[in-house]
Amino acid sequence: MPRETKVSSPKEMGDRESPLPASEKPVATIGHKLPRGVTGHSLDFQIRHNPLVPASAGSGSKFGVPQSLKARTGIDINR
Repeated sequence: MPRETKVSSPKEMGDRESPLPASEKPVATIGHKLPRGVTGHSLDFQIRHNPLVPASAGSGSKFGVPQSLKARTGIDINR
């Protein structure tokens, strides 16, 4: 089975229609579910709007988002 078929769709990832309330989303594992080629934008958004995370963690750097991500994608995730 090709690897692409295992990538979760946005609905399965729970972007909008998640069975869990926002406070119970597994923040630490969201980045592992993103398909290849997705930048840190959605991860950054979910960390910034998660009620369990202090607002000062908006950049996501405290949660292991690599600084080299900009070098690989050419997109600044802190925009």
